[in-house]
Formats: sequence, C-alpha cells, structure tokens
Amino acid sequence: MTSEPDLQEPSGHFTQGRLCHLPKENNMEIFSLLMGLIGVFGGICATVLPIIILVGLGIFLYRRSQQGSAAKQAAQSWSSTMGTVLMSTIQIKRTGRSRSEVPVVVYQYQVNGQVHQGQTIKAG
Repeated sequence: MTSEPDLQEPSGHFTQGRLCHLPKENNMEIFSLLMGLIGVFGGICATVLPIIILVGLGIFLYRRSQQGSAAKQAAQSWSSTMGTVLMSTIQIKRTGRSRSEVPVVVYQYQVNGQVHQGQTIKAG
C-alpha cells in the first residue's frame, strides 16, 4: 500500500484540483486591497462625476443660448408688415398656490396679398 503524496502547493491554493481556503493573512490582505481600491474608485467618482455633469450642463445651456440668438438674428432680417389685433385678453392660470397671468392675442396680417392669422407671442 502506497501513501499518496500531499499535493498541496506551498501557497495553499489547490489540492487535487480543489480550491483550498487561503490563510487568514492572505484574506486580510485581499480585503484591505479591495477596500483600498473601492475607496480610490469612490473618491474619483465623487470628484469626476460632478465635474462631468457641470460641463455637460454648461455645454447644453451654451448651445441653447446660441440657437436662441440665431433665431433672433434671423427674425431681424424679416420684412415688416402691418397687422390688426382681432382679440386680446389675459388668461389667469392657477397651479396650487401660484397664480400667473398669460396674455392671449389673436392677430391678422397680410404678406404678398395673402392673409395670415396667428396667436404666437414671443419677446425679442
């Protein structure tokens, strides 16, 4: 009868293809390493994520402002015409405790002999 040799590697990782428990010192080292990585990653996220959000918001607001400026500038080049206000009133809107007054205007104008009617009001 021959005795089987001990196949456990010196590091204590495998025995006959089965995973063995690591010594407690290795478990603590791995745990400390993981906690350190989580701390570093969390710190990076806490710093970088707000910066990315603020930069994105800034780009969005800048582009929106540019689009509004382009629309205003385009309207400056339009030819003007006379019009007639057909109806005007103030509409009161209530939401909970707040109250707002919104102007409602219906107007009519003529361009190249064609009569148009509208109710859009925009400042600028």
